[in-house]
Amino acid sequence: MDRDPDSYTDEEHGAATKIEGMIRSKFARDKVREICRQEFEQVFDNENGRYFYFNKKTGASIWEKPAIMGSTSMDPEDEWAATQLQKMYRKKLARKHLADMSKQWFEKAYDPDSKEFYYVRRMDKQTRWDKPPFIAKDDDADLGVDSKRFVDRDEEIKYLKEMLAEKEKMIKHTEKARYQELDDKLRNERLLTAKQEPRGKQMDEWTMPEVVAWFESLGFPEYEPAIIQHKVDGLLLLNMEEQDWEELGVTSKLHARKIQVNMKKYQIRYENKQNKVEKGEGESSSDEDSGLSDLSISSDPSELLEELLEDEEGEEEEGEMVVRDEEEEDVLPPTEEELLEKKRDEENVTIEVIYAGDGKGHPKDGDVVQLHYTCTIAETGKVVESSRKMRHRPFEFVVGAGQVIRGWDVAMKRFSFGERSKVVITAKYSYGSKGFPPIIPANSDLIFDLELIKWWKRPVWVKPLIQQPGLSQKPYTKEEEAISGGVGYGDASKVKLDGDRRDDEFSSDSEGEM
Repeated sequence: MDRDPDSYTDEEHGAATKIEGMIRSKFARDKVREICRQEFEQVFDNENGRYFYFNKKTGASIWEKPAIMGSTSMDPEDEWAATQLQKMYRKKLARKHLADMSKQWFEKAYDPDSKEFYYVRRMDKQTRWDKPPFIAKDDDADLGVDSKRFVDRDEEIKYLKEMLAEKEKMIKHTEKARYQELDDKLRNERLLTAKQEPRGKQMDEWTMPEVVAWFESLGFPEYEPAIIQHKVDGLLLLNMEEQDWEELGVTSKLHARKIQVNMKKYQIRYENKQNKVEKGEGESSSDEDSGLSDLSISSDPSELLEELLEDEEGEEEEGEMVVRDEEEEDVLPPTEEELLEKKRDEENVTIEVIYAGDGKGHPKDGDVVQLHYTCTIAETGKVVESSRKMRHRPFEFVVGAGQVIRGWDVAMKRFSFGERSKVVITAKYSYGSKGFPPIIPANSDLIFDLELIKWWKRPVWVKPLIQQPGLSQKPYTKEEEAISGGVGYGDASKVKLDGDRRDDEFSSDSEGEM
C-alpha cells in the first residue's frame, strides 16, 4: 500500500536521500570504470616482468593502475570470474548456515518398534521419516535423550544375542566332542569284547567289531580304520569283490591272498547255508564242515610267495617284451603328424641362445626342471613377471605335464644344463585369445628370458614284494639303496630321494646321466 510522500518523517527522508546517493555513486563509479577500461590498455613488459597501463588517447604510460579502478580488474572477463566465485562462496556459506539452522529446528528420534529413525520439528512437533533438507549426507541432527537410551538398549541386546549365539555354538562343539569321545570309548569296548570272546562259525553273522578282531588275528591291524569307517560286517565282507578290497586299503597281493585263503572255509559255509535255505532244509548239522579238511588256512608265507613269484615272473617277461617293443618303436622314422607338429613348434617357439649350456642332454617329458624367468610382452616391452625380482625364488614344474603354457614345454626340451636363452612364444602357444587378465592382454606374443638352473628325472617308486608293517618307502634298486646309505627295513623315513640332492651333487650326477 503506497503512502503519501508528505507523511514521511525527516529521518525517513534523510535515509531515502542517502540510499539514492549511494546508488547514484555506484552507477557513476561503474560508468567511469567502463570509460577507463576503454581508454587504458593493460600491457606486459617483458624486460621488467610486470604490467603497465597505456592511455590510448594521450599515448602516456603509467606503471600503477588508475585509482578509479581500485581492486577491479581491467579485464571484464576477470571481473566476471571473480563475481562468479563470490556467488559460489556465498551459496556455500548460505547452505552451511541453512544446515545449521535445520539441525537446530529438527531433532532426530528413534522408533523402537520399527527400529528406524525419524525427525521431529521442535517448534510444532511435526514428524517426518526422511532427512530434513540442507543437512549433508555425512551430517545429521542431534539424537534425543530418550531415543539415545533406546538405541543403547538395542545395541546392548544385539551384543548379548551375539554372545549367546557364540556360547551355544561352543556348547554344541563341546557336546559333539564329548559324544565322539563316548562313541570312541564304546567302540573300543566292543572291539575289546569281540577280541576276547570266540567268534561264530558263520561269517555272515559277524558284527563289525568281530570283523576287526578277525583282521587283527591275521596280523593286519592297519586295515581296522577303513573297516570301521565303511562299517564292514561279516555279510558285507563275504560279498565283496576284488576291486572293493582297494577301498579298505588292501593293495598288497600277498595280504589279499592271505585274506582270501583264510576266508575260503567261511565262503563255503555261507554257500552251503544259502543252498540249504533255497532247498528248504533246516540248519546244518555238525558235519557241515566236511570237505574243508583239504583247504589250508595256514598263513605260511613260503607257499603264498611261490604263487606270487610265478605271477611276478610272468609280468616281468611281459614287461621286457613291452620295453623291447618300445625300443624298436623309438628307432622308427617320425610320422607325418610328428613332422607337422615339430614344424608348428618351430614356428611358434623361437629360441635365441644368450649363454650356451653344457649340451650333454635335454629334459624330456616327465622330468622336473628348475629355472629362472622374466616375462615381457612383445608388443609393449613391459615386464609383467620375474622369478628373480618379483617371486625371489626359482620356478619348478614337470615337463610335458601341462602345468605351464605349451611354449615352455616345447622350449625346455631344447635346453641343456646351465643354458640361458631368449625365447619368443606366440599367443597360440601361450595364453591365446583369452590372455591372462589383467596382466597379459589377449592375442599377445611373449618374450621370455629363461635360465635352466637344474633338472632331474622324476622319481619312480615300486613297492617291494615283502616288507614289515609300517614301511611305506624303500629304494627298489641297489644303486638307490647305496645312495640312501644302506637304510634297512623300518627306516624308510631316512631314505635319501633324488629330489633331496644338493646342487653340487646334482651337477656331477646329471653330467654323467646326460
